[in-house]
Parts: sequence; structure tokens; C-alpha cells
Amino acid sequence: PRRYFQFSIDFFSDDFDAASGVGAFAFDVLSPPFAESLIGEIAPRQAEVGQQTDFVIAVRSILRQGTDRGFTGIDIDTPLRVKRVGRVRITRPSGTQEADFGNTDLETLPAVIGNIRIADVRDDLLSLEFPLIDENDALITVELATAVLRFGTTFTVRARNAEASQTLTQQTTPGNAEDLSLFGVADADISPSGTPDGQNLSVAVTIARNLLTNVSAQPAVFSPNSDGVNDVSEIQYDITNIGRPIPLQIVISDL
Repeated sequence: PRRYFQFSIDFFSDDFDAASGVGAFAFDVLSPPFAESLIGEIAPRQAEVGQQTDFVIAVRSILRQGTDRGFTGIDIDTPLRVKRVGRVRITRPSGTQEADFGNTDLETLPAVIGNIRIADVRDDLLSLEFPLIDENDALITVELATAVLRFGTTFTVRARNAEASQTLTQQTTPGNAEDLSLFGVADADISPSGTPDGQNLSVAVTIARNLLTNVSAQPAVFSPNSDGVNDVSEIQYDITNIGRPIPLQIVISDL
């Protein structure tokens, strides 16, 4: 919640003769907000390109108790589908709740342990729900495993309140939410807790020489002759260091 915000509209066309225009705008505003601000952080902030990495994401609430609405869930935008969720811990001034989803099959959701819930996992999203957090200085930590494909990938974290709005979310501000080395990951941030830092939700990777990684075809040799044996091959790949959709060509060869 800030006094000003900025947005842009980008037009793309493959046709030289095409033209576009902008009509009316409408913005939904929710007041009071879920929190005065939310500080988000990820660690480690260095990973190998395309390799599954164990991350810890933390969100700390800066909240005016009795004024702000509080929030009942967070959505984490991820570069690839999350392969595993570990411990989810909510530390409030009044106590701590923890749920360990380490053995949970993320293909069968929702998954509930106690009153903490994995609501959804998509190719680019992890969604968690929990009882209302309306206290100042509450801390949420989430252990997850996924991969990063390009330098400077940002894990955007958004809070939501299902009772207040089904569509509006409040984005976290990158900063020092917690000393995440306490969770067994590298965290060199020494600034005081709650200090904003624009890089603290971004992950750096080494620049890969190959644009394609994690390439596989199962089975590599297939025979689409409708006999029910190896008729279909599933091809998977990750593309590194690309910030926008690009065309990809796959060549299938016979003997």
C-alpha cells in the first residue's frame, strides 16, 4: 500500500499493418490493507542453473494491530514447478505452529497438516493457506525445492485474505525478514530484521553455455504404429537464460 504506483502497457504484433488502442481503466483498491508492509526474503541467493535447489522463503509482517486486516495465505511465484515442500513454520508473538510436508505428494492436493494447508501447486505457483495472521512481527518460513533457469530470477510473494477479497493480493517488499542461516542455508545478510533490500528475493545463477538443460525423451526410441508399445514419447526440457517466450524446434529422426 503506497501513495503512488506505476504501470506500463506493452503492445506486441507480428503484423506491420496492425494497430492497437487503450480504452477504459479500472483499479480495485482495498482499504485498510492486509498489512502496513510485508518483508520477504529467500536463501540461498546463489544456485546452479537448472538444478533442483532447497530454498527457504521468509515473510515478516509489519502490521498495525487493530487497523490492518491481516492475511490468511501466501502465493509464491516460482520459475518452475515446486518439486517438494518441507517445513512451513508460522512464528507469532503468541506461539509457533509448524507443519512438515516433506513426505507429501504434491500431485494430490490440497494437503493439510494441522491448520496449515498447501492449496495449490502449478508450474509457476505455490499457494499456502493458514489461520488469520493479524499480529505485528509474525514470521512465516517455507522450505521448498525447485530450480532456477536464469540470472536474477525473482520469487514474488503475495499475501491474500480470503475473507476480504478473492482477487486482490498484497505483494511483499524484498528485505531482511530473518537470519535464514538458522534454517541451514547460506544467508550473508547482516542488516537488521525488517530492513528493505531490493535483491533479497532474487537468485543469481552461473551463466550456462547450453541454453537447454534437463533434456530427456522417455522413451528415446519410440514407434508410433498403434500397437500399444512405445507409441508415445514424452519430451521434457528446461530453457536457461531466456526472459520471454521463444520458438523451439524439435527434430524427430527415423533410422
